[in-house]
Amino acid sequence: MTVTNAHGRDDLWWAEQQINILEEGRYEELDHEGLLELLLNEIQFDKLSVERAGRDLFAGLLRLRCLDTPQRQAQVLAVKMARNDLKILITSRSTTLKCYWIQNTPAMYRFAREIVLSESDVPDEAIPTECPFSVQQLLDDEFFQDPHES
Repeated sequence: MTVTNAHGRDDLWWAEQQINILEEGRYEELDHEGLLELLLNEIQFDKLSVERAGRDLFAGLLRLRCLDTPQRQAQVLAVKMARNDLKILITSRSTTLKCYWIQNTPAMYRFAREIVLSESDVPDEAIPTECPFSVQQLLDDEFFQDPHES
């Protein structure tokens, strides 16, 4: 079975064809519009992945910090997973993604804060409006900001 995209094209087959064309130096045969669309989509996907991992990391840290939940172990695991995903994206994929993450940290934090507030009865003032975590803390595998672990 061949799966095609909105353009009626099998993307894997198409990408392999574009690679072959590049390797053979037949540049005039390249699908310039398709390659541009592919690159733009890839960049957008990477940015969304960084935003999702950052948001999930912030939300997990805020839950550990502000909520008294019986699912503490699950929250610690969620923080570990989000941190790992984020580290993979910003270290092995692109240094530009690390800059993107750092620049957008305030927005990701605000969104995570809203999520935690909406899913709990914690008063608004109990969760800082500005991000209380440093970049070093966020990337530190041992940092959980869990008041129950001291």
